[in-house]
Amino acid sequence: MKFWPNEKWKEAPFETPLPDIDYPHVFLYFNITGPQNINASFEVTIIRTQFNSTPYVYQIIVLEPGSLTESIVSTNKTMEIGGIVNQSGNYTARFEGVFPPIPPPADLPESLTLYKGIPQKSSPNTYLLPIGVLMIVFSFILLIWSRKTSKRVIHRKSVALSKH
Repeated sequence: MKFWPNEKWKEAPFETPLPDIDYPHVFLYFNITGPQNINASFEVTIIRTQFNSTPYVYQIIVLEPGSLTESIVSTNKTMEIGGIVNQSGNYTARFEGVFPPIPPPADLPESLTLYKGIPQKSSPNTYLLPIGVLMIVFSFILLIWSRKTSKRVIHRKSVALSKH
């Protein structure tokens, strides 16, 4: 899911910085409801580096994964609002609100888009598979060849050379 702040958020009052958030900020809350009415809840921290500048996303925290499988780290932070669905059916994204409240009409995002995609597995080193198979075959050929050639015994007489 993607969203864009309303143009009027440039002038909206933001909260003063906190110890872990160095800029003026607001918190946005989003829910994604699955087919069994289980909510996945997200908190998005929006910051503004200076007054009358465009705000942007500082961090997204998963409050409740609900019916989504999240690929999140142990701190519960993620890079997107969304996840992998566990059941087929309809999913509804809702913007729940802003904290602290911003006066209307600046309180709503300009747009809210829900994307559907299929997760893909990546195999970045598959191009090395033919080379590996070729090396294994070549190794076996060398092993067999060295076994056959090592059965011949070569006798050499050592000749003592003397210096006179």
